[in-house]
Formats: sequence, C-alpha cells, structure tokens
Amino acid sequence: MALSIFIDNLRVSTIVGVYEHEQHTPQELRFDLEMRLPDTRVNQSALLADTIDYAAVSALIPELLATQHFRLLENMAHYLAVALCRRFHCVEMRIRIAKHGVVPNTDAVGVNYFYQQDK
Repeated sequence: MALSIFIDNLRVSTIVGVYEHEQHTPQELRFDLEMRLPDTRVNQSALLADTIDYAAVSALIPELLATQHFRLLENMAHYLAVALCRRFHCVEMRIRIAKHGVVPNTDAVGVNYFYQQDK
C-alpha cells in the first residue's frame, strides 16, 4: 500500500541561475511536489500530527530557499528533496520545478526530480 500527499503550483520567489542578472533578482518558481509516506504510517491514525501538514511543507520551502542560492535547478531540486524527506519522514519524493518566461516560445522550463530515501 502506498500513500502520498501532493502540492501543486506552489509559487516561491528566489534567486537561482547561472547568468549575472539571475544571481541578483528573485524569480518566481513553481513547485509541484509529491511526498510518499512510509507504509507503516498509512491508515494508522486520523490525526494531523501523524501525516504531512501541507501548510508546513509550503512554508518550509521558501524558508529553505532563503538561506541557499543555487545556480542550477537540478541542485535546488536535490537539496529540497533531501531536506523535506528528512523533515517530514517521507520515503520518496517527486519534485517539479518550473521557471516561467525564461525561454522564448515556451510556457516554462525546469526539472522533474525523483528522490528515494536510503533504506
């Protein structure tokens, strides 16, 4: 049995990029997250404290990004996946980070990243 929670289209402004202008100006990124809970936590409780709090995840991402600046979205995705899985005790995470308005004739560019905790 597998259960995951998801958050779609979380918007966070942060500094990311390899170009000079990107390293000084916050850009809005959009995050889609899916966090899989350990099977041992599934269906054992009806308490919020025993699951992942969406609001806490949504608040932690901008907090984590405020303390780190990344040149590549790939590095950002890995950093966030590791930090969120450790904090919320999830076993797997899929994270999509989209940067809008960067490349002409596209809606967005970005990364899809899958992370699995070591067993």
